[in-house]
Amino acid sequence: MPKAWKFIFLLAILILPLASAADVAYILEDPPSGQTSPQLNLVIISALNNKGLTYDVIKDSQIPTTDFSQYSLLLIAEDVDKLDYSRVSQKNKIFFNDRVAEDVWKGVSATYTTNRKTIKSTNINHEVFEGITFPTDWTMEIYSTTNQIHFLQIKPSYITTLAIRSDLNVPVIAYSESNEIKNFFFGAPFFNDWNSNGKQIFENALTWMTQLPDECNLNSECDDSNPLTQDICHEPQAETSYCTNDLLPPENNPPTFTGPIPEIRWIKGTASEPLNLNNYFDDLDGEDLTFGISAYNPENTGIHINPPEENGIFSFWSDAEFTGEDWIVFYADDGEDRTSTNTIILSVIPIIPPENQPPVFQALQCETQIDEDAEEKTCVLQASDPENDELTFEVESQANLICAINENTLTYSPEENYNGSASCTISVSDGTSADSKTLEINIQPINDAPEIISATPSQSVINLFEGKSQIFSLETQDIDSEKTLQWFLDDILQLTTASQYTFLQSPGSYILSAKVSDGQFTNEKIWSVIVGNIEDYTCSEVSGYITKENEICRGEFLGVKDYPESCCSTIPEPKFGDAKTCESLSNEIEIEIENPEDGDAIEFGSTLDIELDITNNQDEEQDIEVEAYLYDLTDDKVLMEDSASISVGDDSSRVLKFNFEIPNDLDLENKYAILTKAYSEDDKDTCNQIYKKIELNRPNENVIISAFDLPLTAVCGQVISSKIKLENLGSESQEAAISLKNKDLGISQTSEKFTIEEYDEDNDKKTMEFSLKIPEDAETKAYVITATLSYGALRETLTKEIKIQCSSQEPNTSFTAETLSDEQTQINLNKNQPAVASQQTKPKTFLYMMILSNISLIIVSVLAYLLILPSVNSKISIRRELLKK
Repeated sequence: MPKAWKFIFLLAILILPLASAADVAYILEDPPSGQTSPQLNLVIISALNNKGLTYDVIKDSQIPTTDFSQYSLLLIAEDVDKLDYSRVSQKNKIFFNDRVAEDVWKGVSATYTTNRKTIKSTNINHEVFEGITFPTDWTMEIYSTTNQIHFLQIKPSYITTLAIRSDLNVPVIAYSESNEIKNFFFGAPFFNDWNSNGKQIFENALTWMTQLPDECNLNSECDDSNPLTQDICHEPQAETSYCTNDLLPPENNPPTFTGPIPEIRWIKGTASEPLNLNNYFDDLDGEDLTFGISAYNPENTGIHINPPEENGIFSFWSDAEFTGEDWIVFYADDGEDRTSTNTIILSVIPIIPPENQPPVFQALQCETQIDEDAEEKTCVLQASDPENDELTFEVESQANLICAINENTLTYSPEENYNGSASCTISVSDGTSADSKTLEINIQPINDAPEIISATPSQSVINLFEGKSQIFSLETQDIDSEKTLQWFLDDILQLTTASQYTFLQSPGSYILSAKVSDGQFTNEKIWSVIVGNIEDYTCSEVSGYITKENEICRGEFLGVKDYPESCCSTIPEPKFGDAKTCESLSNEIEIEIENPEDGDAIEFGSTLDIELDITNNQDEEQDIEVEAYLYDLTDDKVLMEDSASISVGDDSSRVLKFNFEIPNDLDLENKYAILTKAYSEDDKDTCNQIYKKIELNRPNENVIISAFDLPLTAVCGQVISSKIKLENLGSESQEAAISLKNKDLGISQTSEKFTIEEYDEDNDKKTMEFSLKIPEDAETKAYVITATLSYGALRETLTKEIKIQCSSQEPNTSFTAETLSDEQTQINLNKNQPAVASQQTKPKTFLYMMILSNISLIIVSVLAYLLILPSVNSKISIRRELLKK
């Protein structure tokens, strides 16, 4: 090869990479499977073209092998996975995603929020905001519709903030600059939603990030005629000299007063609620504020101010006897400028005895701008009362807002799918008088996606046998937009707008879908439909029901492959083998169970009221026999039954009622039903029956006194014993106490509390034993002793009568009631007398008692003999006469 051609070839090799190098490396995630190249964003491409910048597209997977030194700027448009910061740290970068910000800037914590489109500048004079008109509060919209805003939660000091969230002091636009390397973060990653402001900021950022520093020397100046920058020449004697235009500190913005501050009132002799001035001032420069008093009434003699608890928090108090008004003015200072509040009226409210003073409602500190269908918001309600009465907060009324109060915490949320003005009025009461406040809320609209309320069939896989049609239907709604509904069979459009589709196809597999859309959002229901021969399917595949041994099929058996003789087309019914059921059903008599209704709670031990509607569909009056059963489906047996006869006119109905007392000892785990049967007394084949499953529950609280044993008689001074048996028939353990009382006998005592466990537990029964002494001076008569069981908020009472016989004889040792078998507790009752465990009789007294007892027995025996003997002899004589005859 000639030397000239070799030189040209070598020169081409050297020049070719320089000629192909682009200005910007546009870094994107790898495309989804099946695509060869990533999707470029036209908004980004348009901005690059507007600025005359060339670009290369770098995929995520190409990052490790790409030489980034040839590019002036890296544009990282997405949350890429393979970003190696060490390879790109020496290049200018623009990025949008919170995760990329954490990779680029060490020590940064970032996240994002949704449904936002407004940000607030902290330096409107920076080059990236050139050409943008700001309102007085420096806020601007960057999206056409609400979308995600990414921001820095933790920002190191080397990062400069240019814009923050409009509602929170966290950076949304920020940059760092070190050793001629610039990193620029723009937390608005949804480029297609950028409005003109968002696009302008991005194009300005491209210009600012790609501009090269001016060269300079000792005899030249770095003057870009920008009054907002300080121009500096670096290394003026070197070939690598360059200019920088450092941004001068912006002109200070004074603190902004957002008041006015309302009148501050408090009760005479008390202190005011704290006034937090931080709630009434903003500083556009983000500087810390200090607060102080700007002016006050020099003639004030009754109101005083407390030293601030924290910066900007003040409270007031008054002399004990002072009432009336005063005024004060505060200021906020940012170190350079000072802004004052309005003149704040301070009112001390007098106490006007003896009338009750109403409570004073404090200002509501509640969020008033919320989104449609937002989650519950909360705020604390505050009020004071002159008499320090206990205060109660209540919701008086509400409009388009769901409000509730728990103690002094208000929770509120918008009514579903509502937007616009909403409110609720809240009152605070001390029991006598009240004050009220109205919370005004603005609910901002959002577009709601169309909803699928219900789909029929509900299953996703439908098996049909050949020749069987199936109706598919969809119930949809869209509360704020027009919607369209389309039906597709194997992706081929079949119907539009219709709410149902009739499927009838030859054997095969099909995909049926229904799509409802409002133009922005789409919701879809998909069915997989398989058509085949009936004998090829199982019972479950054709939505059949397997009939069990104790069930009957009122439909037809489907002849499927797994249960050909027991797969029923309808839900099988219980056989009710223990009841007298109809052999066949006739529609000439109809039965409706009106009561109980579905879902009614029925408890053990309660009365089950059954109401039936009996209809005679024949053209003549019928005498109809009606039977009702309470049936245990699990054990297949009748628990209770009743019957009645009624006459029902032609094409007429009559109501018939039964009631059953539900036993307490039924098994809670079993299933129960009401079975009713009606048949013509003239033709028993005209018969119909219906059943309804019911749910029986055990009541939570149901403790009873099942036995109260007390002697029938006693004598004065005698010690008697009583036993009371308790049973817990409820589903919860109870803390209980039992008492015996009779005022005339001086009996009044309550046992200590004890626990009786829930029904069907080991300790669900308990026996309490009481010992008490009859007073020596009691009158001879009958007394009623009352036993009272107390548990929770419930009481049960049972009474027993005892006859007291008083004489001069000494009392018997004791009289014990009949023994009860369960756990017993011994209690000595009689509050005004000493408890008696047992009473010993003196030996001499006992001897006298034995002698008297024997003498009495002899006398009674002799008298009985004398009285009974003549009668016996007479009966014997009569008997003999009869025998003779």
